[in-house]
Amino acid sequence: MGKTEEAEFISSFTSDAAKGHICVASLIKQALEDYLGHSVHHSTVYRMLERNDWRKVVPRPAHPQAREKIQEDFKKTSPSM
Repeated sequence: MGKTEEAEFISSFTSDAAKGHICVASLIKQALEDYLGHSVHHSTVYRMLERNDWRKVVPRPAHPQAREKIQEDFKKTSPSM
């Protein structure tokens, strides 16, 4: 599979990502296996994505402006449900 063929394969996922859909590596792996007709290792998928300038984007673990002390004080003084 050449670079142009990889780019064509990934382009279908690019259009979904542009619409706001989440692209999951396991789904890309399954589609690649269906395309190639044999199983591939997950590292193959990650290397292919890296070659085509895809990157892993994950949500932040906490808001950057969150103040932990204020949150803890609120938890102590808020009525329990």
